[in-house]
Amino acid sequence: MKAARSSARNCVIDEVLAHTRTSPRVPAAKSDSAPAMRSTSCRMPTAWRKHAWPASVNSTPAACRYSSGAPTAASRSEMRLLAAATARCDWRAPAEMLPSRATATNRPSVTRSKRARFIVGAIRRDLGGKCNRDDPVGALSRAGHCDPFTMAKFPLRPGTSLEFYRLPPLPSPMPLPFPRQIDRPLPRQAERADVRRLRHALAALVLGLGLQGTALADTAAPKVPDTPDAPATQDLPKPQRWNLHGQFTNVTQWHPDFSARYSGANSLTPTSDNRETVDLTLFLGVRLWKGAELYANPEIDQGFGLDNTLGMAGFPSAEAYKVGKNEPYHKLPRFFLRQIIDLGGEQQAVESAPNQLAGTRSADNLTITIGKFSVADIFDTNAYAHDPRGDFLNWSIVDAGAFDYAADAWGYTRGMAVEWTQSWWTVRGGFFALSDVPNSVTIDTSFKQYAWIGELEARHQWLGRPGKVKFLAFANRGRMGGYGDAVSLAQQTGSTPDMSLVRRLAWRPGVALNVEQELAPDLGFFARASMNDGSKETYEFTDINQSVSAGFSLKGDRWGRHNDTVGVAVVVNGLSRAARQYFAAGGLGVLIGDGALNYGTERIAEVYYNWAAMPHLTLGFNYQYVVHPAYNRDRGPVSILGLRVHADF
Repeated sequence: MKAARSSARNCVIDEVLAHTRTSPRVPAAKSDSAPAMRSTSCRMPTAWRKHAWPASVNSTPAACRYSSGAPTAASRSEMRLLAAATARCDWRAPAEMLPSRATATNRPSVTRSKRARFIVGAIRRDLGGKCNRDDPVGALSRAGHCDPFTMAKFPLRPGTSLEFYRLPPLPSPMPLPFPRQIDRPLPRQAERADVRRLRHALAALVLGLGLQGTALADTAAPKVPDTPDAPATQDLPKPQRWNLHGQFTNVTQWHPDFSARYSGANSLTPTSDNRETVDLTLFLGVRLWKGAELYANPEIDQGFGLDNTLGMAGFPSAEAYKVGKNEPYHKLPRFFLRQIIDLGGEQQAVESAPNQLAGTRSADNLTITIGKFSVADIFDTNAYAHDPRGDFLNWSIVDAGAFDYAADAWGYTRGMAVEWTQSWWTVRGGFFALSDVPNSVTIDTSFKQYAWIGELEARHQWLGRPGKVKFLAFANRGRMGGYGDAVSLAQQTGSTPDMSLVRRLAWRPGVALNVEQELAPDLGFFARASMNDGSKETYEFTDINQSVSAGFSLKGDRWGRHNDTVGVAVVVNGLSRAARQYFAAGGLGVLIGDGALNYGTERIAEVYYNWAAMPHLTLGFNYQYVVHPAYNRDRGPVSILGLRVHADF
């Protein structure tokens, strides 16, 4: 074994020295922190520049070759001596020497630090217990080991250098990695593990790549300007300490007379009617510590929806709450803390927006939201149909109709949500408080009545266009009545079904599917489908047990109005068999109840056009056509016209 080691040592030294003698001379680099190097210079060996050994080395005896399998004693010696022999050279290597994983595209920190380092350290060379006098570094033996290399620094290109450090010997020999491993790109998910392995490797004095942070670069070398092939990180927004945004929205709706054979307590008035709602909201955000953001949204509201937000399961205005007042009143619908934990990946720009501070965040992250907010702020979102202040207005189009999410009469609740985003997918989960009683203005802050929500989002490319598919499941646990129980009790007592008499603690689950797909740069498609347990009453949202909606959203680029938008959508809502019997017997729900029911699915078509009158001011024209309002064939159809004025700052 000793003979094999000696053979490996000698042949590698001879090969490297022969290579350096035939290389053109390049002035040696100077280092302020290291003794002057020898005058002998050489160009960077092909073995390192191309990540492969020279052909002459590959032609040497087997004892001199670097094994492609597990490192042998000879291959370890070969690597050590190669590093020693080439430590004298001043390499002005081309840019391609840098491994692909050190490029600015994969590791933005390269641009921030403007410095990348190759580190080669001395390795304990226990070759028969003594140092060989042919060692090109000229190290002396001490306690059976050679002294470590003298530190030297070699420039590669502006902002990049090759450095050799003086490091203590290890208690046992460690193999160097294969040269070709330097150029192997690592997937984003493996970067953190790679950093850990790199630290261990440096501790063992092996060859590796160290990418320093900005602070370390500032102490190690002066900053240099960005190179043309590096991304402009200065374009990323600076982290905001706080921001303030606001919005004003006024929605006016009117419907003409329509046919109705009868009306009940929760019916839409068959005579012409018009109502308006107004809301003014401030969005205040403050950054507390790294990744932590606190938001508060004080709001002033006034007005009513058509018939006090009654008469249709798919109500025509999501700007109308279940309660209203003639005079303005204030409330605090949102007050929550958001904590974002970076999990790696490239840095993404975050622009300043309502309830969003400008800055950056990693593509992979964990987001925790806790406090008072709307479930719809996080779950069942859709780029084309989810904002009644900017796109569609109908309740069952901007949300999944059968998604009975936890909320008070204004649509807000208390709870916590967690979002885990990785690569092409996101998993969300939430725990929220239900109202004290169904459709109440107060929340059960004891959380004895609650809702669990989970959502899986998958992002994809279809024909080169981005899209999302979301699957949502929820389960409400609260005191709620069953339709069958209420009808049975009413038949026994000869009265009208009353849910308040049959409520007990029970579960009410449901599911929803949400799709959004870009079809062209200015055209998008969306669709939703949802259903819930139709045996029990609606607890929070609206009286829908099954719902299917779909539509399109088109920007105004084709007629020279980029900021204008036109949208069209249809939705079909339905009731379960138990719910039909309940409403036919005269029962009342959250939004509907005509006193009788000749059942038919509720069908709604909605069209809107948003005209950007000026920056930050939009006028929206809305039309909805409703067939079988509140599932009743004996009423309707009805047309509803709307005007929306929206301003933001």
